[in-house]
Amino acid sequence: MKVALILTGHARRYRSTFDSVKQHLLDKHDVDVYLSTWSIDNPGRRYGAPDWYEPTPLDLASLVETVKPVKTHVQDYHQYYSNRFPSIDITSSTRSDDIFKVNHHAIVHGTFWVERQRDQWYMIQKGWQLIDNPKQYDIIYRLRVDTRLLNVELK
Repeated sequence: MKVALILTGHARRYRSTFDSVKQHLLDKHDVDVYLSTWSIDNPGRRYGAPDWYEPTPLDLASLVETVKPVKTHVQDYHQYYSNRFPSIDITSSTRSDDIFKVNHHAIVHGTFWVERQRDQWYMIQKGWQLIDNPKQYDIIYRLRVDTRLLNVELK
């Protein structure tokens, strides 16, 4: 069985999780790994903080050595965010039950998590585009780079 594994997203914690992917998927099957990630390790905002903290650069050489991808896409984080389309306007809603008006978590974080989901789908698209011929695979998996697998049975 020929398998494609598309790893997408921030590479945070991959050092503590990738062994499980190797053990439960790569060592058991014929797998080509494709990697779509950011040029930084992990962006973020501390809970309740209004500003981003400066992310650390990605150690791409170590990641590639560990994951051994067939193809890799690395998106420059700062370039992406400086050219990204505008954030969602949450202030213009007239609905009194709008989640950004009634949910404490949504109020504190604003559109932060909505924007992160949009960014995640962007990286998934870039990962999919790395595969020249999807029909060569029986199964195509997409996982976050920092996913821990406990058991995988392909049939």
